[in-house]
Amino acid sequence: MSFRRLLKKGIFLFFILVYILLNTNVFAQTDLHVSGTIQTAPWFYEFQYELHGISFSTAWAADIEINWFTVGLDIFSDYISVNGTSEDNLFKGAWFNIGSHIRTVYSLNSWLNFSLFTGLCWNQSSFDYNLSGWYGRPLLGLDFILSAHLFLSGFLQLEFFSRLNILFSENKFMDDMSFKGGLRTIINPGLKSIRFYIELDAFYWSYKSIIISEGVHSWMFQGEIGVSLDIWKKSITKTDNKIKNNDLSKNDSESNVETARDQDEDSDKYHDPLIEKLMNSKAGESIEFYSILFDNKDLTEESLPVLKEISEVLLDKKELVISIRGYAEFMQNPQKELELSQIRAKKIKEYLINQGVSDDQVQINPIGNIITDEDPYIVIDVIKNKT
Repeated sequence: MSFRRLLKKGIFLFFILVYILLNTNVFAQTDLHVSGTIQTAPWFYEFQYELHGISFSTAWAADIEINWFTVGLDIFSDYISVNGTSEDNLFKGAWFNIGSHIRTVYSLNSWLNFSLFTGLCWNQSSFDYNLSGWYGRPLLGLDFILSAHLFLSGFLQLEFFSRLNILFSENKFMDDMSFKGGLRTIINPGLKSIRFYIELDAFYWSYKSIIISEGVHSWMFQGEIGVSLDIWKKSITKTDNKIKNNDLSKNDSESNVETARDQDEDSDKYHDPLIEKLMNSKAGESIEFYSILFDNKDLTEESLPVLKEISEVLLDKKELVISIRGYAEFMQNPQKELELSQIRAKKIKEYLINQGVSDDQVQINPIGNIITDEDPYIVIDVIKNKT
């Protein structure tokens, strides 16, 4: 009962923290997201007792990411079915867990980072061992995960990780434990919120109870496949004591771009010398627009005059087809850099379409982070133009 009271207090403090972050200007950037993971291990081998079987697990997490560290809540459950050659080797078990975590990330460069995950968890176990009947108990535990992410491209990354889980009972300092090490290949097929992965694991586990007081200790090997989902994400940027909310789950064009565009209709006429280069361009040419600027995910008002001129060129020359090449600042996270560059390129396209430009005339090409601080965030590549 004391474990449950502690868990309820932890959940209550988590939501208090969310409220404080939403109503203060302490941090310049805060991301809120809810994610889910569904995975199965179709191949499972227990070395000592020569058992084999399958496992299935789900996990749901709510995170607050504040600059370089993350605070969150986790709910995950596991089901393991292991079978041997006789009834003496029968084991079935299920675990339900609720926990909280703090995660920090250190990026060595744009393609390699390390993360440290520490957290508390409440574990409710239930198992049937050697036909002895179902038995379960709650335990409080600690989780430690150290991992390294190698970003091979925007669509493929490798994760090397090790996880130590220690469980405590009310009568014993360390009751159960497990150690897991593995390699995960994560594939991003280009879909907005879905990633697939294949994982190979080797882990040691120890499980004790009243029924098996001597404990079960063994090394196991496992192959897993799974899918990770970004269910909901919101970025909160605090600039000049104002909060700008961007719900990344929306696909429509309702953004501050339209509002700023309306404000720009009465502004003075602006002319960028690169507009003439765009008008007379040939297929294969690239034009770097340093005058198109962003405040994180939002277009600045200073960028709207040149975008207005670009839209006028596209409306006048229907044969002109362009690709918006988007870039982002170096944020020590290649995946976030790619997402931000995609959002920026999409903002440009939305603005142009709202001005009446045909969708077929504008493509987007997110690149990721800029090479140097002197490079522009937006480059227009000319795909087709009859001069």
